[in-house]
Amino acid sequence: MTDWTAVPEPVTWTIRKPITFGPVTYDRVTLRSPTGAEVLEAMKAGASNTAVVHQLIAIVSAEKVPLDVVQALPDWQLGQMADYFEDFAGNPAPDPLEQWRAARKAAAAPAPGGDPAPAS
Repeated sequence: MTDWTAVPEPVTWTIRKPITFGPVTYDRVTLRSPTGAEVLEAMKAGASNTAVVHQLIAIVSAEKVPLDVVQALPDWQLGQMADYFEDFAGNPAPDPLEQWRAARKAAAAPAPGGDPAPAS
């Protein structure tokens, strides 16, 4: 059995050179887990993985960082933020569907010297 993988808590990055956009200066970016709707929204706006990540940062940042500011961030920092979103890809372990399949497979396995159990 796989150990549980915790979903990452919101993470904050400090912008070393704060970026001013309009009347607001952004000195940090705090990201949280995106919802399914937010991922779909980001995917509509971006043709590449990089564009989707930029959109996700703008959509889910606690500071409501505009896309223009996201695109002005250092690439190494954008890479760290992309890695953060990777933690949400797929299902956290253990996947309930995989556990159900394994239990069903084990129940259907023939007992030593006997017939297979009927599938439920």
